[in-house]
Amino acid sequence: MFIQTDTKAPQSGDAGHYYIIAQNLASHNIYADSPIMNQTNLDLVDSSPTAAATSPHTASATWRPPLWPFVLSVWMEITSNPHLQLVLKLAFEGLLLGFAYLILRSMDLATITPGVVLCLLAIEPHYMKYSMAFLSENLTAFLLVLLTGSFLYSMITHSRLATCCVMIFGGLAVMSHPVVIFFVFFILVVTLVKACQFDGIYFSIVSFVIFVVILLSWPLRNELVFNHGMFMTSSQGAVFSKSWNDKVLIKHTNTQGDLLDEGLNVTRYSDLLAKLGSNPIQNSSIMQEATLRYLGENDVFFLFKMALWKWYCGINPIPQTEKSGSLEAIGTIFRVLYLIGLLLGIFALLTHQFTANSIYYWSTWILIMLFAAISITSIGLYTGLRFNSVYAPVNVIFTTFLIFGLCKSNLNKGLKNASVAKHAG
Repeated sequence: MFIQTDTKAPQSGDAGHYYIIAQNLASHNIYADSPIMNQTNLDLVDSSPTAAATSPHTASATWRPPLWPFVLSVWMEITSNPHLQLVLKLAFEGLLLGFAYLILRSMDLATITPGVVLCLLAIEPHYMKYSMAFLSENLTAFLLVLLTGSFLYSMITHSRLATCCVMIFGGLAVMSHPVVIFFVFFILVVTLVKACQFDGIYFSIVSFVIFVVILLSWPLRNELVFNHGMFMTSSQGAVFSKSWNDKVLIKHTNTQGDLLDEGLNVTRYSDLLAKLGSNPIQNSSIMQEATLRYLGENDVFFLFKMALWKWYCGINPIPQTEKSGSLEAIGTIFRVLYLIGLLLGIFALLTHQFTANSIYYWSTWILIMLFAAISITSIGLYTGLRFNSVYAPVNVIFTTFLIFGLCKSNLNKGLKNASVAKHAG
């Protein structure tokens, strides 16, 4: 962070969009992305009132999921200095990391394991990269740490409080970055099945209601404000359109999947093209309809080929388009390690290396659910190195657990074999 001495309040791109929405929330309590865009980066308390004070909530602002702008707006109430806001960002994530540490220490782990995990998290290149940017990836990543930590605790101790935490952190993670919804879904299903088994159906229903209330609060708000149906973000149609079109097999890579033309499918249908306007919510529905038509017009083999290519891009740890920088190079090493961890985990399950319901057993299943979620997202929509980075801390923790578990299992087998040989002698 301190190396990046030219940190400024972002005014363009994804980071700038988040930042401007947060400014509007901090100064006017309005979830909007205009017209405060022209306001200079002065202390918000001393800034002169702008037209945004009487402006309505803008539909274009709903392109972004809400949690990160709301969190950032709270920090803007404290300071308008971008450097200090990054310090607050790191401090907040540090508190979440501390909570994860408490979860680790409460489990039956060797003393060294939590320290090793935390050291690896501190140097995780994806974490370092997005810590210096006003994007939602890091907040989402540590919500997933809390989610999986609560899940692991719930599976091993059958704690009702941990089960409720799974529902809360799962809902907040989706509100921070909807790309994680499939992973959250897998975690929730397993949690609820276990809750039914140990706590009864009533408790499971109540727990699920907690998640639903959190998850649907924002879509319900959007329906009440804009009267265009319930949706999490107005980017849904664009994301769908980018992921299924004629250019996917030509241009889609794990570094450029989100750069494809979102309007390409609409141009195929004159009746839909004529309906495109300035409202991103209506445009989202039009893009979705155009993409569904496109899918219906193509043969299954072609769509399967496209899906297979997107899946390959999604799980490929090597950048398919060159990305410069030391963090990018180190990130590739970490991603390869995560993929190796997944393969080791599958091997461990097939060969019964771990005791059922142990920390290492559930760590393996978390990694399997994680890569299954990436696969589904890659095929159904698109993903890549940036969006997969939200899983990096979870990968660090549970790949480390897995390796410790395999070492412990092999050590125990070695001691057992040595003991048997000694008695036989």
